[in-house]
Amino acid sequence: MTPAAIRSMSGLRIAFLAIAMVLLLMTLVAEAWIAAVIVIIAIALVIPWPFLFVTGPDGSRQTRSDLVTSRKWMGRSAVLLTVVALFAMSSAWSDTPEGKAAMAKRDQERRIEQAMDEARERAEEAGKQAAAEEESRSGLHCLSPWNGSYRALVTAVEPTMRNPDSFEHIETRITRLDSDGNHNALMTFRAENGFGGMNVETAFALVRGGDCQLLEWRIMS
Repeated sequence: MTPAAIRSMSGLRIAFLAIAMVLLLMTLVAEAWIAAVIVIIAIALVIPWPFLFVTGPDGSRQTRSDLVTSRKWMGRSAVLLTVVALFAMSSAWSDTPEGKAAMAKRDQERRIEQAMDEARERAEEAGKQAAAEEESRSGLHCLSPWNGSYRALVTAVEPTMRNPDSFEHIETRITRLDSDGNHNALMTFRAENGFGGMNVETAFALVRGGDCQLLEWRIMS
């Protein structure tokens, strides 16, 4: 089998070694000895040991053909061991007084942030509820969002016109909730009179606040 022409130290392996050396230094500072040993093993797996290579016909260094697959798995194992070492170092550091203090601080900050988020949510919910209650008291929720009419009053008034097809809604005004829990609504509309002209008239309605039910109505003379 022809040996694969692979460089002894690729850029990826050099970058990995640099990261591993930094991690090794961190484990030593944190006195995480188990993590340090794991990092050392990971470094050993990617170091270009002389026995891994042969000299090719052109004089270049080549990975031994029987070790190409093994070297790939050694690199993957080194990455896995580095991740394990990182977790081991984090676990060891969390058991130190400094680590415990830092974790307690983070937990406190997290609780404060969570409390602030909950307070904001409660404030937003209270604001929405207050807005809904204000809209309910104003009576505007009973009016159509399209043309501002009170549909129940339009339905009651329109058939009583001389020519129902001539009915045109102009404006509807509604009062705030009164002491009886009702609203007063005044609808201005246009309709055809007996002479073929158009009259502007007003209709009054008593509206129940809870469900916008039409309680009574009349045409204002």
